[in-house]
Amino acid sequence: MKNRIYLDDKLVLLDKLLLSPEKSDLFSMGHFENYLNYGTAIIIDSKIDLDFVENMRIYLQEYDVDVKYGVSKLEIPGVVVRALGNLTQDIQKIIYGATNYSREKLLGSCKLDLRKQ
Repeated sequence: MKNRIYLDDKLVLLDKLLLSPEKSDLFSMGHFENYLNYGTAIIIDSKIDLDFVENMRIYLQEYDVDVKYGVSKLEIPGVVVRALGNLTQDIQKIIYGATNYSREKLLGSCKLDLRKQ
């Protein structure tokens, strides 16, 4: 997986993930750690600061799911949320939680239900 994000024609984020199960044990410490799936959300907005990131972390603690996740502030005004879990639905809860938190706090918008029906 390779994501490149540009702002004003300037590369501000390069996110690469290369998984090689034939070369390394993906379920070992530092990789997937016995989880089967992962998800990532990258949110960029000029209003994102350290307080926003800390409050998002507190907000996501409310979710009762078997997921390991991290919320990291970017060097630019933005945040990346990564989640590891066995159930895609649990990872989606964290990713959608971060997305909806951002929509509410940054845009004053309502929550979205992005799930396929």
